Amino acid sequence: MFDSVICARDHWLKPTGVMYPSHARMWFAPIKSNMADRKKNDLDGAMVDWDNFLDEIKTYYGVDLSVLTKAFC
Repeated sequence: MFDSVICARDHWLKPTGVMYPSHARMWFAPIKSNMADRKKNDLDGAMVDWDNFLDEIKTYYGVDLSVLTKAFC
């Protein structure tokens, strides 16, 4: 279909002409993926590691970095 549109454009359209579609169809199909669950689990794991890091830094150095938690997410 695309080839015939390009051929018609090249043959009959004026040099300054513009082509717009009169209508279009869009098809949607729902899918199920585990990607969202995996990303949530990755974030939860990273946050556990982050919390452990915060505890270690506060214990060893007395520095509270908890204000960075929101920026980390």
